Amino acid sequence: MSITNRVSIFFLVAMAVVLVGFSTTMYVLAKWHLETQDDRHIESALNVLIAAIEIHPDDVQWEPLERKVTIGNDPDFTQVRWAVHDDQGQLIDCSVNMTQQCASESSRASPNWCIGVAHVRAGKFVADRSKSAATLAISKDDINLLTTDRTSTSTSFLLTVALSVQPVRSALHTLLIAMTLVSIVIWSLAAILGRWLCKRALRPVTEMSERVRTIQQKPDSNFVLDVSPNRDELTDLGNAFNQLLASLRESIDRQQRFAGDASHQLRTPLTAILAAVDFAVRHDRSPQEYQQVLAVVQRRGRDLQQIIEILMTLTRRNPRDASLNCELIDLNAWCVEHLESWHGHMRRNDILIAACPTALFLELQPTMLGQVIDNLLDNACKYSEPGTKITIRTQIRGGNAVISVEDQGPGIPPSELKQIFDPFFRSENARISGQPGYGLGLTLAKRLSTALGGSLEVESEPGRGSSFRLVIQFKDVEVLDRTNEKISTQSFESLRPAGQL
Repeated sequence: MSITNRVSIFFLVAMAVVLVGFSTTMYVLAKWHLETQDDRHIESALNVLIAAIEIHPDDVQWEPLERKVTIGNDPDFTQVRWAVHDDQGQLIDCSVNMTQQCASESSRASPNWCIGVAHVRAGKFVADRSKSAATLAISKDDINLLTTDRTSTSTSFLLTVALSVQPVRSALHTLLIAMTLVSIVIWSLAAILGRWLCKRALRPVTEMSERVRTIQQKPDSNFVLDVSPNRDELTDLGNAFNQLLASLRESIDRQQRFAGDASHQLRTPLTAILAAVDFAVRHDRSPQEYQQVLAVVQRRGRDLQQIIEILMTLTRRNPRDASLNCELIDLNAWCVEHLESWHGHMRRNDILIAACPTALFLELQPTMLGQVIDNLLDNACKYSEPGTKITIRTQIRGGNAVISVEDQGPGIPPSELKQIFDPFFRSENARISGQPGYGLGLTLAKRLSTALGGSLEVESEPGRGSSFRLVIQFKDVEVLDRTNEKISTQSFESLRPAGQL
């Protein structure tokens, strides 16, 4: 059952309960009011009859000629009827409308009559009144025996007043029918209008459902739910769903980035391992050569293990929350040591180091830093001409340590600077020149820089090259005494520690 039907049923049941309760209350109040009016009419009639009696200590006198009673002259069925009996039960007087009606039809007690009785006694000026089991003991013969002068004296008189309840019952019956019909009409209109309002109020839910089905058919689209500006519960639901959708898409993007980053980063060490193995199995080698091949395989295998751990770290929602096994390193010395891994590269002689005169001690993950520098160097080698210089520069800027990779390539147009860190983005120059790649190197370097707690900046001028700077806040700086030492740009070969291969 749809929400519209459930809400409509609840609304109609509630409306029915309200209408029934209201109608019942109105019926009870109307009945009480009409019955109270009848009681007042009877009470007034009894008061008039009692006023027409002269009460003495020894007797009471009924004197209709001196105190004329006009009640009951109207023969209408709804008017009051009355009768006076003496202490012997004999009819003394009655109303005109009583004499005009057949005694057999009017004198007997009936549920269609509301009867009031007053007993007036000699010497007692307060009449005894009652409504219980009263009857009009009047017959046609009794009425015929009445004389013109109906003055009478007795020790007591019994006054009886009757009023038909049929008008009250007819009014209540008419009221019941009218309220039933009105309630049915109101309930029917409420059913139609309520269902329309329910559909209108729940229309955002229906639109959300259709939008969700569209998103299911095109999960890769950037569709979101159209949220109503009413700021109600449905708006909160739509915003919450959009946030959930954004979170799911972010998770999918992380998985896709992980697949791309993994294939990009694992290719280099795997290629080195396979090349070393191919070199070893091509001909018989000496034990020393096999040991060198195994050493390369071991080193590259460890690199693979560290790269896998880094990639797994990057799949987290916040990579900085992961434990990175940080180490305290001297950035200058680390650059020289790390460039040993580029010893066999075809452009090893183009790479230079411009070291800062201050020893920069940073606490970070060396392998992750190496991946950032390798990506930047690979990018510089790919987009600059062989023979042009590529400089790794370390320096202090403000309260941060900066390591930059500068090339003398064609540079990056200003319109593309904001996009170069987007996944799979490749500049127009790269596409024209046919350079291989997937547009993931700089993306991964950017994310690794964030995971290291730093930031990656770029500055480029078309025709003059580019400079990528990794800015990291350092925890300690040791200033070396190099006042008289001339710091200059040196080749990689000149900075290699003595005795290293």
